[in-house]
Amino acid sequence: MCGIIGVINSDGTLGERELAVLNDTMHKRGPDGAGLFWDGQTGIAMRRLAIIDLVGGQQPLFSEDRDVVVVMNGEIYNYASLRKDLIAAGHQFSTHSDTETLVHGYQEYGIDGLLERVDGMYAFAIWDRTKSRMFLARDRFGEKPLYFAREGGKVIFGSQLLTVVAGLGDNPPISAESLQLYWSLHFVPGDRTIFEGVRRVRPGEAYEFDVASGEELRRWTYWKLREGTEKKLDPGELSEIVADAVRSRLIADVPVGVFLSGGLDSSLLASLAAQQAPGIHTFSIGFDSRSHDESGYAWEVADYVGATHHHFMFQVNEFRALIPESHRGHGRAGRRSGDAAAFRLGARGVPGGEGGAVGRGRRRAFRRLLLLCAVRAKPFAGHDRSHPYASAPWRGGSRLFHRRARADRERLSHGAPARSEEAIVKEPHPRRRDLA
Repeated sequence: MCGIIGVINSDGTLGERELAVLNDTMHKRGPDGAGLFWDGQTGIAMRRLAIIDLVGGQQPLFSEDRDVVVVMNGEIYNYASLRKDLIAAGHQFSTHSDTETLVHGYQEYGIDGLLERVDGMYAFAIWDRTKSRMFLARDRFGEKPLYFAREGGKVIFGSQLLTVVAGLGDNPPISAESLQLYWSLHFVPGDRTIFEGVRRVRPGEAYEFDVASGEELRRWTYWKLREGTEKKLDPGELSEIVADAVRSRLIADVPVGVFLSGGLDSSLLASLAAQQAPGIHTFSIGFDSRSHDESGYAWEVADYVGATHHHFMFQVNEFRALIPESHRGHGRAGRRSGDAAAFRLGARGVPGGEGGAVGRGRRRAFRRLLLLCAVRAKPFAGHDRSHPYASAPWRGGSRLFHRRARADRERLSHGAPARSEEAIVKEPHPRRRDLA
């Protein structure tokens, strides 16, 4: 992850030097470099974790005439195709960074046209110095954080909540309503944060500010999930969509890996990633508490797909001690155990299967679709094609598969027929003790 920070129409209490100090508070988010640009009473800065164009991708990045300035936390997955189109339109690139496509994309298409075309996980700021405008935008599903606060005519924005708060003249009070929501829901919904007056840019949302006055000119939702619509996909089409998504997330100039729990989502991801990058590194964390440890599933999947697996053991007391550090690093309280575990691992360029069940809406219905898709998909090289699960690129990925696959191998070895697709889907979810 990286971190961005900026101030619009500073009142003099926060200048270039203070912005540099705020930027350095995000060192853990971006240990590979820092950049800052200041002009008049406005400045933007960035801490970088280098993934693409390690040497030339330092930010902020500028247009040819330096009238457009950009900082971004995240990654643009379709930057190669955007870059090709922009070069054909006459734009000259000075780096191979995905961030530079935002600079030229804004010049060519405007902010609305850019947001329609860009595919990725991001939180960015585009400063149009000619028009005296600052645009803030967050990706469609809110994978990257972005906060902002107003103080008089001054606006402060950034990736880290506590960094934004530190840039204010006075400490904002804790919001009693947000605190009540947090205790009830384990998160604070909407654009609220735990602090009064500090807001969160929502997923798929963008803002436009006047740089001269700090006035909010426009707030709009450029993308939202269409509810009430249904699109039927055949298994081959779904398989290709998922494979393309995984392929685009493996583009990097540093080694990448996969967080692997052994569940359906991460196993699907690891299997498809292993087809793109044989021997890909996978990571899992186990616990000394048997009721919390599921690392056996991860080992089985990693062995099957041919991944280079790395397993880390986590003592329960160590985990509890790391929770406050994890909260400080994220700039917020959280309730997911995976936050602290991932914080300990400290890897870069590691996709994971988190959020899959949330995005699907109904896990059981989607699992049925994935299993049927798995059985019908074409087999991939290196595995026993005679087995009915050999065609599943995530075979062994779901806990539903593990024991059932072994049972079917035994049936096949004795000449008994394998079960039908419907029988596989309808079987109950196996318990941990079934796989002991």
